[in-house]
Amino acid sequence: MQIKFTKNMSCEDGGKCSDSFRMKLLDKFGNDNNTWHFSCHHLNGKHQFWFYFYEKDGKFENESLGKIEIVQDKRIKKYSGPIPTEKEIKDFLI
Repeated sequence: MQIKFTKNMSCEDGGKCSDSFRMKLLDKFGNDNNTWHFSCHHLNGKHQFWFYFYEKDGKFENESLGKIEIVQDKRIKKYSGPIPTEKEIKDFLI
């Protein structure tokens, strides 16, 4: 499942910024990177976020050229917790 949004915000260091978001997410959703993943693109005065919580074993989800791609990957496991809404992630993360 993909959750994608853009937030008007800026930062000084994209690497430190992404690491900060990643640490918050690890604390909240656990450190099993085979059940979810996160990406953040730093644009001029904006951050674009992508979150993927895997709904099936063996199916890696990602966006490429504006389309969701699903790739078979034996390492991927279904996310067992409650999948948050976009609002819950925004409220938690930002």
